Amino acid sequence: MELRQLRYFVAVAEELHFGRAAEKVHIAQPALSIQIKALEARLGGALFVRSSRSVVLTEAGRLFLHEARATLAQAEHAFDVAARALRGEMGALDIAYSGNAAFSGVLGHSIQVFRRERPDVDIRLCELDPVSQVRQLLARRIQLGFMTTLCVDIPSTLAVTPLASWPLRLALAAGHPLARGEAIDRAALAGETFIVYADADGDDGSRIVRSLIGLSPRRLLRAANIMQVLSLVAAGQGVALLPVSLQALASGTVFLPLAGAEVEMDSVLLYWRDDREAVVDAFLCALAAAAPG
Repeated sequence: MELRQLRYFVAVAEELHFGRAAEKVHIAQPALSIQIKALEARLGGALFVRSSRSVVLTEAGRLFLHEARATLAQAEHAFDVAARALRGEMGALDIAYSGNAAFSGVLGHSIQVFRRERPDVDIRLCELDPVSQVRQLLARRIQLGFMTTLCVDIPSTLAVTPLASWPLRLALAAGHPLARGEAIDRAALAGETFIVYADADGDDGSRIVRSLIGLSPRRLLRAANIMQVLSLVAAGQGVALLPVSLQALASGTVFLPLAGAEVEMDSVLLYWRDDREAVVDAFLCALAAAAPG
């Protein structure tokens, strides 16, 4: 049974006149009659009582009319849902973020911008360290990642949109002997324990320390989220390399620059360069439209 046969039937049932119904659905009257007879043959009985003066629904026709209208309405709804999804107006968007993106306000602002444009999209959030985000994107388990590219390898299949950046600082407990200075000499950190934001298997978080300090840390403590990093630093369990955007959250902690090293930590949006879902393109367009300048 085809949807067009249901439309033809509903037209005849509403007009109770084959000529007017044929005009309504833009088909020749003989062709309309053939389609209705084919529908009745498929169902095994008459849907109309026809005479030279009138067309009347049978009881089966009356019941079938209710179901036909419901079926056509559901079909239209299905087409509308698919069309809206293809325009990025509906569907689900899986987003991963690192702690700095959340606490700096970059994540919240971006989602608010998108929500104003696409209120019917279901946004699902999870916190992941940058290395894990790259892996999850490549496996297509997430669609967008808010993260830093600092000391992270970005495959050519992924695209990057810069969002913000902040100077990188060494975070120490307020009572740490090095916290009394104005800048930290990197050689003085040789014996320090570094607390790193790294949770991915095979990622011990030491790469950023080696890159910026020029030595392998004596000991590493891995933390699964930024708040845990800040808590361990404040408790005197080690030091950490963090953007100044987190300083307001770091009670009992001092943020100091590294002598001779002016490094910034960026916050970017990471996504597939090609073969993206429409909802991802809608997110990117919303951010671009809201960008200053």
